[in-house]
This record gives sequence, structure tokens and C-alpha cells, in this order.
Amino acid sequence: MTRELARRGHDVTAVDADGELARFARGVIAGEGLRAEIHHVPLGEGRLGQFGEFDCILCLDVIEHIEDDAAALEELRGVLRPDGALLLVVPAMPSLYGKRDEALGHYRRYDRRMLLDVCHRSRLRVQELRSWNALGVPFYFVYERLLGRPIDDGLRSTSPGRASRMSAVTRRALAFWLQLEGRSPVAPPVGLSLAVCRRDT
Repeated sequence: MTRELARRGHDVTAVDADGELARFARGVIAGEGLRAEIHHVPLGEGRLGQFGEFDCILCLDVIEHIEDDAAALEELRGVLRPDGALLLVVPAMPSLYGKRDEALGHYRRYDRRMLLDVCHRSRLRVQELRSWNALGVPFYFVYERLLGRPIDDGLRSTSPGRASRMSAVTRRALAFWLQLEGRSPVAPPVGLSLAVCRRDT
């Protein structure tokens, strides 16, 4: 995401709690002749203020890794400009919590009430809340609940250096479905939760 935003000419500041990943990202950005600030800064420790305020913050699959998710969102709120937006993506459906979540260090999955509640406690107003990637739900259910196995990320990998177990036809079909979901005025009832938040006045 950092690379794509930099390619589009945005002024990007990225942070990651993992120093090795932050160094890797810096190398990728520099190697492609792009510009972005990438820092090794964990979220929730009150250190984001040193980078100023932001028009838009993307928080993609992050707060489920943080025990005090409200404190993390409160910190993000503190560096969001009053007219800015926070785009928040979290894994949904607590009933799907399984081995993959544990392996990834997830404290939780969210339902709509939980996500709305933590945003409210962090003084964030949810402007839009919707679900997406409904097709992923049955796969999670089969693997985590019926088979008791974590989902292999190789099933969805499209990286050139990794052999994907998902056929090109299946990947194209999934991409087409996700585009339909994104353009539909009616969100699916289940899937990943996507919230667009604003600062409370």
C-alpha cells in the first residue's frame, strides 16, 4: 500500500511495529526510486505525534494485533486533522477466530457492535461501516472450524516469487467479485469490516 500510494504521488508516512519489515519497506521504496517516510514505530505508545497531522490515515488489519485497541485508535485520532478521515479495516466475525488468528497474533475479531464501540470510546465518529469479501467466509469456516487448520496464505498469494495454489482463473474471478462488492450500493451481510471514521467535534 505504501508503494502504491507513493507511485500515485501522495505524501506518504508509514509506520510499522516490526523494525525488520520497516527496513525491508525502505529498501523496496528506494529501489524503485519512490519517496515515502517509513518508520519503526509501534502504534499505541504515543509516539505518532512527532510526524505531525494527516489528512488521511489507513489502518489496515492493525488494531486486532494490539491489546488496548482503544488506546491505539485514540492515538490515531490525535494525529488526524479535524477534516481528515481514518480508513479502518479489521478481521470480522468473532465466530471465525481460529488457528490463523492465533498464529498472526490477533487478540480478537470484531463484530459490528465491537467496532462501533471501540471507535466511540476513542472519540471517533463512524461515517460508514460495511462488510466485504463475503466469499472468504466459507473458506475460513471450512478450514478453521471443520478442518481445524489455519488457512494457507499460499492460496491467495500472487507474488512472483511464490508459487500460488490458486489458479489464475480463480484469482481473476475473485478480483471481479471484489470489484462488484466495492461498487455495489448494498454491502454483503458478512465479510471483513471496513469503517470510515471522522474525528468527533
